[in-house]
Amino acid sequence: MPHTMRFTCGRARLVVALATLGLLAPATAHALQVTTVLPEAPPPPAPPLPPPPPAPVAPTYEQIVLADGPAGYWRFGEKTGRTLIDASPGDNDGTYVGRSVRGALGAIVGDPNTAVSFNSVRAGARIPDDKTLDVGDSFTAEYWIKRSSSKKSIQLMNKGRNGLQIVVLSKGSGRRVLLRKASVQDIARSRTGVGGGKYSHIVATKNGSKSAKIYINGVNVTDRGGRRKLKIQNTRSPLYLGPGNGTLTRFDDFALYDRALTAAEVLEHYRAGRRVMPS
Repeated sequence: MPHTMRFTCGRARLVVALATLGLLAPATAHALQVTTVLPEAPPPPAPPLPPPPPAPVAPTYEQIVLADGPAGYWRFGEKTGRTLIDASPGDNDGTYVGRSVRGALGAIVGDPNTAVSFNSVRAGARIPDDKTLDVGDSFTAEYWIKRSSSKKSIQLMNKGRNGLQIVVLSKGSGRRVLLRKASVQDIARSRTGVGGGKYSHIVATKNGSKSAKIYINGVNVTDRGGRRKLKIQNTRSPLYLGPGNGTLTRFDDFALYDRALTAAEVLEHYRAGRRVMPS
């Protein structure tokens, strides 16, 4: 009986059929069969993976402020000229008065916008009265300032008698921040003070007769007591920004809102300005 032997080499298969040598008759035929198997086609390549989504970009301080709808937003970044530009849609530009130093290092970390230093008795800025600045008895006033000295009290803003006024007291009075009805009475004050030599974020809010609060560097530091029911009125006076007494003071990014920002919003602004990550 013939014997069959199969040999496999790579993808070619050899099939050999032959009689056992020496055991068959001489006339017996010997046969060799060769079968070739073609290689299988390779599978198509997998489609490329999509690129990863871009990393989210955190909004800038300016974008956060504008998203909260200020009635006016003055950045003090002008290098020359007398015009103080309002970056909000209100377009309430003001005018620099007195002597000032432009191009000072600003408060907002990583922001090329500069600040201004007021260094004379009459130095500051005046913004003409406008109905868009009539924030009434519900408002937020937000500042970044850097004091060179705490020997004297300084004024941050004043909207004229019965209007909104914010003052930072001298070292002898605890450097506290006052929210006042101008030329009338204090409404709220901070229990801690604002030192010198570095920027401080100062925010005063009033929500009608419900509340009056003062924040320093994102923290509510309102002292107990106060006269939150004392109503601040709209006035026809210009809005004056500046220390008012010649104390060298650096001003940056002042915003005025026609509502009381929440504590969370105030903290968000402070963290964005100093690039402090949430805990």
